[in-house]
Amino acid sequence: MSQPAAPTPPTKPRRGRPSLGEQAMSSAERKRRSRAQQKLAGLQSKDLQARIPTPFSCELDAISLSRLRKAARASQLSIAQMLEQLINEHLPSTETRDA
Repeated sequence: MSQPAAPTPPTKPRRGRPSLGEQAMSSAERKRRSRAQQKLAGLQSKDLQARIPTPFSCELDAISLSRLRKAARASQLSIAQMLEQLINEHLPSTETRDA
C-alpha cells in the first residue's frame, strides 16, 4: 500500500521587495532606475516647481544677463521661471498647435 504524502510545511514569504529580474538589483542599479523615473516624471510634469532641471547652456553677454536678473528680481521669479515666462509670451505653445 502506498502511504499518503506527508504535507509540506508552509513556506514563509521572502522578506523584502520582490526582484524585477532573475536576481535582486544592486544599490547602484536601484538608484539609477530611481533617478531615471524621477527625471521622466519631472520632465512630463506641467508644474514648474515639480520639474527636474535639465542641463542647459548658452552664452549671454554681461548686459543681457544683468537685464535678465533684474527682470526676474522685479517679478519675484527665479531666472528659470523668468525664461519660461519669456518663452511662453513670445513663442506659440506646442500644446495649442497639437490640439
